Amino acid sequence: MIIPFKNLLFFSLLILLLLLNACINKRPQIVAVNPEFAKYVSGYTSGNISRNHNIRIELAEPYPTGDKNTIRVLPDSNLLKDIFEFEPEVKGKAIWLNDRVIEFVPAQPLPVNQFYTVTFDLDKVANVKKDFKEFVFQFASYPQNMTLEVDGLRNYDDYNTQFQKLTGRVTTSDFADSLLVKQTIKALVNNKNTKIKWTHSYSNNIFYFYIDSIKRGLTEGKIEVSWAGKPIQSLSSGTRVVEISSMGDFSVTQVRIIDEDDQTVELYFSEPIAYNQNLKGIIELQDVDNMTYSIEGNTVKVYPDKRIEGMKELKVSTGIKNAQGYKMNKAYFNQLAFAEPKPRVKLAGNGSILPNSGGLIFPFKAISLKAVNVRVIKIYQNNVHQFLQVNNLDGEDG
Repeated sequence: MIIPFKNLLFFSLLILLLLLNACINKRPQIVAVNPEFAKYVSGYTSGNISRNHNIRIELAEPYPTGDKNTIRVLPDSNLLKDIFEFEPEVKGKAIWLNDRVIEFVPAQPLPVNQFYTVTFDLDKVANVKKDFKEFVFQFASYPQNMTLEVDGLRNYDDYNTQFQKLTGRVTTSDFADSLLVKQTIKALVNNKNTKIKWTHSYSNNIFYFYIDSIKRGLTEGKIEVSWAGKPIQSLSSGTRVVEISSMGDFSVTQVRIIDEDDQTVELYFSEPIAYNQNLKGIIELQDVDNMTYSIEGNTVKVYPDKRIEGMKELKVSTGIKNAQGYKMNKAYFNQLAFAEPKPRVKLAGNGSILPNSGGLIFPFKAISLKAVNVRVIKIYQNNVHQFLQVNNLDGEDG
């Protein structure tokens, strides 16, 4: 995260929050940055950053690389040798991104939940007064958390109901090595170790897995998927249990609530559901009159017409049919807890560039909030080119 000097108060609050959460024996000393450094440094890495992010310094003025009439080239990289000093030590190298921006590229991802104090030799790249030769700033890597979610059992098709497949995903709060993530979970099917297979993911913090060829027997069984985050330096651990219904037992095996932009209730059945049936009056939610439904294999998704909060009873009557036309033997009842929406702000776009202050509108959506802090950056005419060198049009760092 690159913090401009005008946000020093926000930076200080982030560091204080970090101290409250840091799991270290000795509390680090917070360094107060002299605002006078703004003459030489326009921005720097601060607050919490991802383990695989670089550390950046943005100079207030470009480093002179030659005559104004000549084509600009990057400054001499030898100037950056040992220009960063980290406490604790971080191995890597410093590079020029342009004549104002310097980045330190760590040789490997940073440790989890680590607080750093950085000394930058500012006098090597800027003409500074005696008291401003060294610029000291601080940041920290995020703590690592992980969650594991499993979807319900699914049939391979509408006719083969003996073998099923379980899918799921591991989500980490920050970058994690996929090889280490694979060491965090194990699965038992009817108390026997079972191989977990993984599918490729383009994300650094979401990893998808599945267990296939799960055989239904004459009696009920269960799948236990457990996780322990130690290999990725996470304290998270737990177990998810999924019931395997016996052959001939057409029933609800799992229900989960998906609460994103819209609320959805997903019901997983032991067998594929007949597509050509009207589920109104068969699947009901307490105090909810209007719902729509979609059927996909052995999954039914229920969409309420309004947001629900509190405890509501879900009922599935025996009128529901599987793909072979057989009905459930027993009705299904479950008490579902619908949570209040979490506080959230969502931009209606990717930021806004406002050419003037003549009453223009900045649209956004807010949930469960009384007030929203809006960050406004004024770009002066002589700084437009520099702003676009190190930022995208939506305001994110380039």
